[in-house]
Amino acid sequence: MRASTFRVTRLSRPRRALATLVISLKFVVPSLMLRAPFAGAWGNYVLDVVDGDVLLELGVPDERYQTIDKAADYFSYVIMLIVGLRWRIMHVVALLFIYRTIGQALFFRTRNELAFVYFQNFLEPLVMVYTALLVRHHGSEDGAYATYRRHFGFIWALIVAYKVWNEWYLHYANIDLSERLLGFTGGGVDGAGKLDQSLPGSAAPVRSVQDRARLASDLPQHGRLFSNHTETLLRRPTEI
Repeated sequence: MRASTFRVTRLSRPRRALATLVISLKFVVPSLMLRAPFAGAWGNYVLDVVDGDVLLELGVPDERYQTIDKAADYFSYVIMLIVGLRWRIMHVVALLFIYRTIGQALFFRTRNELAFVYFQNFLEPLVMVYTALLVRHHGSEDGAYATYRRHFGFIWALIVAYKVWNEWYLHYANIDLSERLLGFTGGGVDGAGKLDQSLPGSAAPVRSVQDRARLASDLPQHGRLFSNHTETLLRRPTEI
């Protein structure tokens, strides 16, 4: 892989336009929750799953992407809070919003993703489940709340199990599911913090945005070394 693949210093006009569109959608889609809670919540989830691969592949630097992504995430949490205050589970929604806000503040203060491991985003899956219950009961919150109370243990077991696993693989183990399941990753290198495992002498997972930026800056040197070694091997048959 060429060194230029690892680092894009300037986006072309089409790439910049597409990146701007994706970033705009990260704020527009969650806003739909104000009028269509189910579509907005689930659409925001789908977008959040794929946007990183798209933006990193377009050449958006990882550190910039992390800042944009976390800011957009917090915007979506504010929308969820506004919507959730209309429901009978408003106190749970408010508590989970405050809990995640602590994690967001710690991340922007330290740039360490472990903040999200300790302050998991339980708010989003709760909103997704509750909006699905509202759809199931044709918009009747009495029916949605009754089902929520009746299956309270099961619902929260799913939410906790999913989010603990989700935050662990994203921000602690730094596992790139796109690479594991589909065989590719956004940006080719640092979409999910896997750079350290591909570089010699690396032992610990990437923990912060600064680590990712540092590793990305080292990649051109490794690319040149690989390229020089390859050229040497290709020249050997002609030298014999």
